[in-house]
Amino acid sequence: MLSSGGTSIYPSISIEDYLSKSGFDINRIGYQRIYNLKKLFDGDDSSNYISKIDDETIVVLSDNPYVKRVNKNQFCLKDIFYNEARIFKNLHINEILDIFEINSLLIPISSKNRIKYILSHWCYKECGKLDDFNFLVRVEFNKYRKLKEMVESNFKVIKSNINKLKCDDKKNICMFIESLEYGKSYCYSKRELLFKIGISKTSYYSIISNDDYGITESVKESKDNKDIELIKQVVEYKNYPKGSRMVYMMLPRLTGVKMGRNKIMRLMRKANLLCSVRKSNTSRQTAKKLLEENCKPNLIKRQFKLFGPNSLFLTDVSYLKYNDQTAYLSAIKDGCTGKLIAVTGESNDMSLVNDTISLLNVDGEEKYFHSDQGILYLSPSFQQKLLESGFKQSMSRRGNCWDNASMESCFGHLKDECKINECITFEEVARVIDDYTYYYNYERPQWNRNKMTPIEYELYINNLSDEEYALFLEKETLKYKNMMENAALKAIKRAKDVGVEIK
Repeated sequence: MLSSGGTSIYPSISIEDYLSKSGFDINRIGYQRIYNLKKLFDGDDSSNYISKIDDETIVVLSDNPYVKRVNKNQFCLKDIFYNEARIFKNLHINEILDIFEINSLLIPISSKNRIKYILSHWCYKECGKLDDFNFLVRVEFNKYRKLKEMVESNFKVIKSNINKLKCDDKKNICMFIESLEYGKSYCYSKRELLFKIGISKTSYYSIISNDDYGITESVKESKDNKDIELIKQVVEYKNYPKGSRMVYMMLPRLTGVKMGRNKIMRLMRKANLLCSVRKSNTSRQTAKKLLEENCKPNLIKRQFKLFGPNSLFLTDVSYLKYNDQTAYLSAIKDGCTGKLIAVTGESNDMSLVNDTISLLNVDGEEKYFHSDQGILYLSPSFQQKLLESGFKQSMSRRGNCWDNASMESCFGHLKDECKINECITFEEVARVIDDYTYYYNYERPQWNRNKMTPIEYELYINNLSDEEYALFLEKETLKYKNMMENAALKAIKRAKDVGVEIK
């Protein structure tokens, strides 16, 4: 076969192997036709085929100890050739002849065909030995090199298919390796063999020591398949994407079965059910110029859970892209319990945030309302409404999303799990947000809230005794202290990295 540039491209496998894999019996095709196909792949003209042996070639071939008889019309090899070449009979005839230092280019096709046929049906015969020591050394080296190539090739085949083998086949391989006499008749160590076929040392000893290995593995496979079906029930529940943590928390609720998270991750990976990791969005909207007199201090300082239920409310507005259009989502989240209130609008204006805050119906002496420094939250009318409702207003520092991290995280999960981009109309977007809000509050557990839903967590906090609630605050305060210490250390490291001198 010729490439577009005119250079010959030899097949990656021999012609015989290709024909065999295609369902042809090469013994019935004949070597002459096989050789012709090979020549076509090489781009050679069939007129160049050797039909008779010339005088110069006769002289060269006569010096080879394996040659029995050679003339213009005949080429025969000794029995000792066939005895030694039997182990290579699956190779191409040219490769076999080259091992025994017989130039395959000098041999007619008919002779090669006959030699290949004899070799394929040869049975060992007693015969004499060759005397040419130097020549035999070279041949033995050639045989060793070719055998090594064949062995390494077989190792690669085994390694590429080792994980596809049945348990019984894998155990047979391990038992065979165990039966070899290392250091005597075999040149590989046990460790080298295991490395070449892709079996770890731990797995090897586990397999050979376990008489029920095959049975155990088959039972395990059956159990894995049943567990995967249970995991699929959770993953497919309401069609919201779920990672291993979410599956771990929701599995007992939906199926009544508990599994370890590591097992869930293994089975999700096995069944290709892993949820894609949410990529952090580093882009930031350019902040508008803020009125200094309307900017409020950060009263929260990331202590979201230390204010108790219905005491701290976090808010923000986000964009929802659908059908080449944009909707706006205004949300309020309880800093302690995580309970969510969400309102969608077709425009990002004051009425949107007013509609959201109007849904709050809470009483209490200490109520905080925390947001970023968005222009809507800086509005005098909005701030006056908060003041009349008894809220103390708090704002994140400019350009610091971590000060409202809990709200940002909520938006991130919502956009990952809701298929907003599949909506056609604004009404569909609003319905999807309403459904997700119910799911988020009543059915979706949260890892950092004792694996409870926001509603369940609110009931849990409210039912704590004074001593239990004091202990809860103590733990959350410690978490907050550790978080701030780590943040300070990271800030110092970043400053040093950019060359800022720390006093």
